[in-house]
Amino acid sequence: MMAKQTRLRKMPAEAAAAGVPIVQANVPKATHFLEESVHAEGGRIIVDAPYARDVEFGGEPREVPLADLEKWCAIKGIPIEAAVPIQRKIALEGTPPQPFLERSAGEIVDMVAVRVKAAMRKD
Repeated sequence: MMAKQTRLRKMPAEAAAAGVPIVQANVPKATHFLEESVHAEGGRIIVDAPYARDVEFGGEPREVPLADLEKWCAIKGIPIEAAVPIQRKIALEGTPPQPFLERSAGEIVDMVAVRVKAAMRKD
């Protein structure tokens, strides 16, 4: 019984660590900074890029520096001339949500369920 309790106590940290690559696979990628900011701390998956919330839930209308958009365009293979219209659109409409965490949640829940069942069967 003690071994089972020990396994279950370790489960949150192990599940968070196993969930990191699932989240990373669902992150929209341009510079890979957002993907690289995903990590586990204890039993939590942390995404600490400063713009992670705006990517997940969408961003409010705001001014984005043109240089940042030009760099993004270059990375994505979009003509640099598109940066100004993109800047205007973001200033007027914000950015749409790209719910990478929401997409990851179901797979993580399924993975945790399998691990808990396996831990309960042992002993």
